[in-house]
Amino acid sequence: MASRKRRLSLDMETAEAVENIDATMQQLHEIWERISMDEQARVKRVRNAYSHLRQLLSEMVEGEERMAENIIVDIRKNTEAVQKLRREMELEPFPLEEFEENSVALWKALEANLKDLKKECERRRDKESDLKRQLNEFARKLDDDALIGNVKYASSQSRVPTTGELAHLESKLADLQTLFSSRLSELLLIQSELLRETKQMNYQGLAREVREFLESDLADVDVVSSTRIEELRKWSSNVKEEYVRWAEDAQFRYLELHSRIKELWDKCYVSEMERCFPEQFDPEIQTNEDIEALEAEVKRLDRCLEERRVIYGNINKWKSLWMEKCGFEEKSSADRNFYNNRGGQLQIMLKRQQEVDRSLPRIQREVENAYSAYCLAHPEDQEKERRRMEKISAKRDMSPGYHSPQKPRFNRNSKVAPKRHGQSPFIEPSPAKRMHAYGRKDEVTPAPNLEISLGLSVISPVNSTPIAGPKSSSPIQQSSSSVVSLQSTATPMRTPFRNLNEKPPVP
Repeated sequence: MASRKRRLSLDMETAEAVENIDATMQQLHEIWERISMDEQARVKRVRNAYSHLRQLLSEMVEGEERMAENIIVDIRKNTEAVQKLRREMELEPFPLEEFEENSVALWKALEANLKDLKKECERRRDKESDLKRQLNEFARKLDDDALIGNVKYASSQSRVPTTGELAHLESKLADLQTLFSSRLSELLLIQSELLRETKQMNYQGLAREVREFLESDLADVDVVSSTRIEELRKWSSNVKEEYVRWAEDAQFRYLELHSRIKELWDKCYVSEMERCFPEQFDPEIQTNEDIEALEAEVKRLDRCLEERRVIYGNINKWKSLWMEKCGFEEKSSADRNFYNNRGGQLQIMLKRQQEVDRSLPRIQREVENAYSAYCLAHPEDQEKERRRMEKISAKRDMSPGYHSPQKPRFNRNSKVAPKRHGQSPFIEPSPAKRMHAYGRKDEVTPAPNLEISLGLSVISPVNSTPIAGPKSSSPIQQSSSSVVSLQSTATPMRTPFRNLNEKPPVP
C-alpha cells in the first residue's frame, strides 16, 4: 500500500512537470509569434532547451546512481563494524531482518547504532582504566601485587571489554576493598585491646614498636600488609597472656583485701555510703589503682581500729547489753507466762534485767569519755575525715544509678499520726493496749535496728534508775547530750551527739 501511494505521488509529480514543460513551450511560441520569428530559429531554440533538460536529467541520474552505490557500500561496511562491536561487547546482533536490503532506512539505522556503540566503547574503556588504577592502588595498600597478578585487561588485547569482564574487575576490586577494611578494623581492634589491657594492669614492659603502634593514629594508615597483621597478632597474644595472669592475681589479691575490709567495716561501724568497694574485682573496668586504694583503706581502718579500740570495745559491750535487754522485753511480750515464777527463775531474770539497766548508762558514759579523749588527742582527724567524705560523696554523685537519700518532710499528718500509729520518726509511739484481761502483757517496741551506719547512733537512752518488775519496751527519752554517736567514733568530723529515737532518712 505504501509503495502504491509512493508510485501515485511520483506519477503526479511527473505529470505536473510535463504540464509545466508544455505550458512553458506554449508561452515561448506566443512570444515568438509576437515577433514573427521564423521556423528555423524556433526549432533551434527548442532543440537547445530540450538539450539542456536532457543534460540536467542525465546529471541527476548519474548523481543518484553514485549516491545509491555509496549507500550500499556504507551499509556493507557499517554492518560489519556494528556486528563486530556488538560481539565484542556481548550484545545481541543487529536486527537486519527488520529493514529492506540496501535501504536508506537500514543505512540510517546502522549509522545511528554505530555512533552509539562507539560512545559505549569509550565508556567501557574508561571504566576499565579506572578499575585498573584502583586495583593497583589497593594492591599497593595491601602490599601484595600477587593479589592482581592474574587479572586480564581487554585494553591490552586491543579490544572492547565485555560486560562480564567489567563485572569481574568490579568484583575483584570489592574483594580488595573488603580485605583492606577488615585488616584496618583488625588493627583498630588490636590497638584498642592493647591500650585497654596495658592501661588496666599498668604494664610497662612494652617494646618500642608496640608503644609506637599504640601512640599512632590509625586513621592515617595507608599500607596494611599481612605480615604486619601477623606481627601485631603475636604482640596482642603475648599481652593477652600477661593480662590474664594479672587479672587472676589481681582478683585473688582483691578478694583477700575485701574479706579483710568487710571485717573492718563491721568492727569500725562504717556506714553503707562509705562501703564503696564492690565485692568482686572486674578487670574490665578496674585497675591496680583500685587495688591500691582498697589496700590503703584497709590500712586506714586497721589504724582506726587500733587507735579507737577502747571506744569500739565499750560500744560492743553496750550492744551486747542492749540486745540482752531487748531479748527480755521480746520474751515478756511474746510469752504470757513469762512472769510466772517457774522454778524460782523469775527473781533471777528480774535481777539480771536490773543489772543490765544499771550497766547501760555506765557503759554509755565510758563511750562518751573515750570519744572525748580521742578527739582531744587527734584534733586533726576531723578535717581529714571531712575531706575524705567530700570525695566519697562526689564519687557517689557521679556514679550512674545513685540517688542521694531523701530527708523526711514534715506535714500535718506526721504530727497527728504518731500517737495513734507510732509512725513518726521523731516521737515515740504510745504503748499498745493490753491484749488480755489477765496477766501483764504490755506491747514492747521492737529493738532498734542494729545495722549501724556512720550517720546513726547505736546507743539508745535508758532510764538511769533501775525499774523493778517488767520493763517497758520504750526506753525513757533523755537529753541528746547523753548520747554518743557511733558514727563519730569512725568519722569524728560529724556531730557526735544525736538522739537514737530519731529514725534516720532511708538511703
